[in-house]
Amino acid sequence: MLRVVGGIVVGLLVAFVIFIGFQTMNLSIYPLPEGVTPNDHDAFAEFVSNLPITAFVIVLAGYVAGSLAGGFVGAKFAHSKWKVIGLVIGIVLTAGGAMNVLSIPHPAWFVILNLLLFIPMALLGAMLGRQRQSAAAP
Repeated sequence: MLRVVGGIVVGLLVAFVIFIGFQTMNLSIYPLPEGVTPNDHDAFAEFVSNLPITAFVIVLAGYVAGSLAGGFVGAKFAHSKWKVIGLVIGIVLTAGGAMNVLSIPHPAWFVILNLLLFIPMALLGAMLGRQRQSAAAP
């Protein structure tokens, strides 16, 4: 049980690190205007509303990569219960994605894809990372 909980925690950390990497890359391509910070809700929301589609695609790519990697690493770490690990990681990431799109206005297509991607990608990652004892045996 401890390995399963550890797998979930490690998987979430991996996902968040990848998300931050993609967000950082996105901000280097589309930097915040002078004087705008994420803490200034109205100015930041205005900035997001004027971003091109490619900025949102980069964010979604990060969510896909992070969810896949999180599920994969979580399942590898735990050695069992890959479906539980993938599902829990996907649910937690979906909840975070929902909080994000509720706090900052995003295009409707992004909101839909954002909320639909986390669980299947985390489950796919966990499935790819699951330990197959029959495959590992000589």
